Amino acid sequence: MPIDDPFNWGAIATSLGQSHAPSRPGDAVIGNGYPDGFPLPADQFNWLAYMVGLAWARVHAYATLEDAVDGMTVGDMAWVDEHDLHQEPGGTHTGVVLAGTHISVDCTGDSVVHAKSTAPQTVYVKSRDLVTTIATITPSNAGTLVRAVSDGVIVVAIYGTWVEAFNHNTGASIWSFNHGANLLDVAIDATNAYIVGVAAGGFELHAIALTSVGAAAPTWSYNHNGTLASVATNGRQVFVAGAASGHASLANARAIRASDGADLANEGGLGAAGTRSVWDKVLIQSIGTGQRIATDGDIVVYGFSTGVAHQVEVRGCATGDDLSADLSKIKALAGTYSVASVAIDQDRIYIATDDGGVPSEGYVRAYDKRTLADHWTWNDPDGVANNLCRSVCSDGTAVFATKYEAGDTMARIYRGNRPGPWRRVTPSTQPYLPMRQQIIPWSR
Repeated sequence: MPIDDPFNWGAIATSLGQSHAPSRPGDAVIGNGYPDGFPLPADQFNWLAYMVGLAWARVHAYATLEDAVDGMTVGDMAWVDEHDLHQEPGGTHTGVVLAGTHISVDCTGDSVVHAKSTAPQTVYVKSRDLVTTIATITPSNAGTLVRAVSDGVIVVAIYGTWVEAFNHNTGASIWSFNHGANLLDVAIDATNAYIVGVAAGGFELHAIALTSVGAAAPTWSYNHNGTLASVATNGRQVFVAGAASGHASLANARAIRASDGADLANEGGLGAAGTRSVWDKVLIQSIGTGQRIATDGDIVVYGFSTGVAHQVEVRGCATGDDLSADLSKIKALAGTYSVASVAIDQDRIYIATDDGGVPSEGYVRAYDKRTLADHWTWNDPDGVANNLCRSVCSDGTAVFATKYEAGDTMARIYRGNRPGPWRRVTPSTQPYLPMRQQIIPWSR
């Protein structure tokens, strides 16, 4: 157990550290410093805060990240001795054989949410160790599940033409909305659920308040004039991609203002064009259906589903500038690899692919998002044909993946953690955290 803090050094460190809180739009203030992976302005680092906080973290030590989450309160720092170096990073920590096809996985930092797209349609909320089932959720309407996401308080699932929100712990339905055409992807921030799909009523994108009750109505809707297949958000912007727009821009990727749906040239029909952090771009190809956009608030990663010169494109959140010229190692995933899902955490990009073989094998590949070094490649060889990865996510401490095979498998993967100082946060109540984590690495 951590010792008492008679001098309240934790509060002192937090106070000292406020001068260099994250400055990126949409990010929550994280007391003493930037999460690992943030660009750190030299003139903004408070070394006194860092050293006091680090000393305090060392006397508050935990053996595992799970122990730290349970023992810390929001704002606390602690040293966590857990490391994956005794295991091969990218190796299977826990494997679970699941019946049916599990099409998506999402993690909140203290739970894992996965959706089964074969009958009976079901969303499961599990503990991080994949042992305890917290809630079993049955959609209220007909339709095939496509994806479910959660912030630890609410679970939002799309299936058929419907989006429905449920209580994370009980599975009780809270609200629902019928888009009227097939939905293809969903993302949430602290305010809204953003759903995209085939056009219905002139719209392919809706923002729906998470606080809705019963029969929900969008707070705003957007006309891309072409199917939108994937969506992600950083709390300030909504990133969408899909078919080329029928509007003048011909854009197949956009950044839209999250608060009101404003875009670059008022193509969405909302009567106002944004002036900052909104943009229209043409990706190397149109993006495939669902789970193929991820963001950390700094960059947006797009994954493509068919063979092109490269399988991943990366752009900056603020301007949409193409950063892919600097990503030759990630672009080298080319060939026949098909990207099914992308994810990002504080310092890594994860790509779920198949190898293009016959039969195909599924992989999760981890890359350093700053140096682009290959961290590891995960595969669970079991001799099953067409063993394709469907979805990948990270809570910053572990990586989770679902695969399609006989007796579909979900796995918790060793991320490659090292001992160090961590900070306890609550993403469901803070303004927004790009990675849905309960505990984050403290800047070093």
